[in-house]
This record gives sequence, C-alpha cells and structure tokens, in this order.
Amino acid sequence: MTRNDFTERVAALRQAWNASLVCGKEDPVFQQKLEALQKEETEQLQKALPAFRKKLLNTRRLKTERRILVRSRKELAETDLTERERSFCQKIYEEELEETEIPEADNFQEEKYECTFYACLRNDKTAFVFGDNGILLLFEYDEGKWACRTQPLMNDIFLENGRMESDHSCLLLNLDGQIERLSYDRLETIEDLRKVSLV
Repeated sequence: MTRNDFTERVAALRQAWNASLVCGKEDPVFQQKLEALQKEETEQLQKALPAFRKKLLNTRRLKTERRILVRSRKELAETDLTERERSFCQKIYEEELEETEIPEADNFQEEKYECTFYACLRNDKTAFVFGDNGILLLFEYDEGKWACRTQPLMNDIFLENGRMESDHSCLLLNLDGQIERLSYDRLETIEDLRKVSLV
C-alpha cells in the first residue's frame, strides 16, 4: 500500500465521520474501519522505525543524561540501587575493562577528532566510543549497518571501566572512582517516533 492510498482512506473515514455527525447517524462499521487503519499505521511505523532512527541519528537533537549512581566502592552497599544495578556496579569495580572493537561505520573518520579512541562499550544495537580527549561518540546499528553520530554525544567523559546497561545507556567507572550512568533518548518505539518532528 502506498502513502497516498492510506491518506485517501483516512480522508474518506473523516468524511464518513463528519457526515455521521451532521445527520446524527453513526456508520455501523466506522469503528472497525478506524481500528483497521490504526493497526495498519502502527505496522507501517514499526517497519519504518529503523530507517528513521538511522536518518535522524545525525540530525535530531539528542537528550542525554549523565548521573552519578555510586560515589565510591565503600558506599555501594548503602545505595538505593536495584539488585541488577548493584550487581553491574560490583562487576565494574571488580573486573577488568573488556576490549571491544569500535564498530565499522562508513561515516566514521577517526582522524577528524584529533584523539585516540581507547575504549568501546557496545551491544548489538548501540556502541559508546571513548576518546582520550574526553569525547564520547555514539554508534547505532540499523538496517544491517553501523552509523556514527558525527557530533560527540558528550564531552569530558573519562573511564577506567564500564559496561553496557541497555540499548540506550551504559555504566562507567570514572577516574574519581565513581560509577556514572550515561544515557540518551534512543528512538525505541513508534511512540518515540511520533514525538519527533520529521520535517
């Protein structure tokens, strides 16, 4: 189905709704048609989500958050973290930083940043790449390829160790012995996509 077909069906449904308001009679199949269109819209947006995520990676303004979860290893037991968060933090304090390859992305030009990238935290959808000048780059995997956000996601980020927490966040041990959560507003759902201006 093309976009025009869908638009025409929405317009026809609006006309039927307006006509029913004018004459005071409700079309008995109106609700079924509306639900069918809503289901179709949801399916189309779900299919389009990876393409829009890729397209918007370098154009939309990403909301980021940097938050200290644990101020020191001694305070870990006293924090109000979930058991999962506490376990992640414990592993970060106890284990070595795993060496992980920086994803290969067509638009990633390492020389542009005038630094050495020394660490990468990643899963199969997202990668956070750390430069020795404090910049943090973001990579996302969509439609079978990695793409790099060419503008740094954050600055003044230095880590000794870290782990991916989710597709949109990681936990890291900074140079002061604190564990921080770094996160951003990844387009995960069609509801997220609906909130973004596509023009």
